[in-house]
Amino acid sequence: MKNTPTILNPLFTILSRAAAHLTYLRLYTISDEDKMMYSLYHLRNAAALLSPLKYLKYVQLSVEVFPSPVVPNILGVSYSNFKTEVSTQPEDMVRTWAEEIVSLEYLELNITYQEWSHSWWRIQSVDRTYRRVSEEEGLSAKNWFDLEDWK
Repeated sequence: MKNTPTILNPLFTILSRAAAHLTYLRLYTISDEDKMMYSLYHLRNAAALLSPLKYLKYVQLSVEVFPSPVVPNILGVSYSNFKTEVSTQPEDMVRTWAEEIVSLEYLELNITYQEWSHSWWRIQSVDRTYRRVSEEEGLSAKNWFDLEDWK
């Protein structure tokens, strides 16, 4: 499944061209528990697709998870192979976004899955290191960049 093209590829390519000066972005998706690895895979790969956004400062990644329906798998589609391809550690998602989006200063993860919880991360501009920050600091940064007060 590595480098599998999705509908996100052309969508984010168009977004990167049309909104080149974007500073704040929220990506929101829903997923059932069985397909969560698939959602994490696409959120991780979205960072590379959005790397042309040179002014992006704040990104919020949100996944609303709901219980998997009890439905027979008549198509035989399996999502289990994602378990080995996608890390389930929040730090790995932060590292990917910090490396791909060089202008990114804050990443908010609103993903409640396994050991994940709602968290905010500050990314250092010089060495791209990151650390988890308080909700207060994260919300303050979110308001700052969302309202474009920083300009």
